[in-house]
Amino acid sequence: KVEVLVPEAFLEEARAFFPQGLRVIPASRGELLGAPVGSPEFAAEFCLERLRRSALKCAALRRIASPHVAFALLRFCASYGLGVFYARACGPLARAGLEALDAAVSETFADILGDLPAAAALQSTLPCRLGGLGLRPCGPYAAIAFAASNCASLPVVVALGARRFGNDPFEAASALAPALA
Repeated sequence: KVEVLVPEAFLEEARAFFPQGLRVIPASRGELLGAPVGSPEFAAEFCLERLRRSALKCAALRRIASPHVAFALLRFCASYGLGVFYARACGPLARAGLEALDAAVSETFADILGDLPAAAALQSTLPCRLGGLGLRPCGPYAAIAFAASNCASLPVVVALGARRFGNDPFEAASALAPALA
């Protein structure tokens, strides 16, 4: 799979330049390694659509006869593992989709094992090492996951973008401020 993301102003020129089988995508509405590339509105819409589709997959787990198998699939394949990627890649822009996924996980868990008292349901969202069941929500932590991901990648951003940002990591980091507001 080969794709080229180009600014809208050069879209037709790029299509003429590259071979016919190559996908030329406008940079305002693209996808790179599963993450949206484009405007904040596009990124929010993209995440919401992808995470809603993932939330619908939780419904399939309700049909599994074994509650142990259904819970294992819910915990390891359909909840945090799915959401954390979008939380780290898109942060607050993914929050609506992450909340939809979190709600689907909670509903699926209740369908699989039965309704729990509110305190027990809350405890199920804790990590196992703290006495929970590891059904960690992603929505409430989207902004901090995004900030942590960006901070962890900052040395690479600075190294790769030294010409654009200069050698000032604070100038590069300041680009994160609007996303965290």
